Amino acid sequence: MGQRIILEQQSAVSKLLILTGLALVSIGIFSVLSILVATSVYQLPILSNPGILKDTANPNVIPALKMMQVMQALGLFIVPTFIFAKLDSNKILAYLSLSKRPLLYSFLCAVLIMLCAQPIINWMAELNSQMPAPAWMHESEKEAEAITKIFLQMNGTSDLLINLFMIALIPAVGEELLFRGLFQPLFHKLTNNPHLGIWLSAILFSALHMQFLGFFPRMFMGAAFGYLLLWSGSLWLPMIGHFVNNAGAVFIAYMIQKNGMSQAVETVGVGQGGTLYVLVSAAMLVVLFYVVRKYEKEHKEVSVE
Repeated sequence: MGQRIILEQQSAVSKLLILTGLALVSIGIFSVLSILVATSVYQLPILSNPGILKDTANPNVIPALKMMQVMQALGLFIVPTFIFAKLDSNKILAYLSLSKRPLLYSFLCAVLIMLCAQPIINWMAELNSQMPAPAWMHESEKEAEAITKIFLQMNGTSDLLINLFMIALIPAVGEELLFRGLFQPLFHKLTNNPHLGIWLSAILFSALHMQFLGFFPRMFMGAAFGYLLLWSGSLWLPMIGHFVNNAGAVFIAYMIQKNGMSQAVETVGVGQGGTLYVLVSAAMLVVLFYVVRKYEKEHKEVSVE
């Protein structure tokens, strides 16, 4: 009980500061650990030569970078989330909205929402990329895009499974735990407004990715995940949606490389004929979100009765 009282009596502002501090300390520790593991396991002298991580021709660099990314994700998202939850509650799963299993109908809608959202996400990404931005932003975006393309180079099923774990599963679980599981309810409590809680956490979610030319579509997705949590009361729905979005990108990259799928599938909603796809996408999202909200509300009313 002593640990619980420490945070239970704190204000929302104090909790936000404590959570931020925990995340910074944790990512610092895990970053150091990831460097030590990469140095030991992959024989990369990172401490004496940090630039070696840019030498992607070295066969050990990409596996090391993937390992480091997984460890840093654990350190930034998952570990501090559970430490914070433990300090603020004796019922961690309920505190993180993990105790409620998603309804099958809502589960299917969450999957469809992310599939149907792709044209409007691509359209928003295209608009975002055309906005005036400093040269350093463009340079940072090019570097991030280059490393993503390298990560998505897959020679077989094992590479596909590794990428699904690293790019889809870990972010879907970790990022949703931190941003929707903790930041969203804390912002809600701070502002006394669930919608502000959703959008503030979505803004933070997008900003933390440090890819500002894709800021708005990522913020849009963060808000979509936030409303799935608000209406269902289950963090599993945002996790499912997040996983479907990221796994879809991995599968498409794999199919393009291995099965000759057209790269045009990655830009649906952009270019000639894109407007129609965007309008259909928007209409379907409105319907699907309405269905989730209505179904969840009716189910809660039946449960209460």
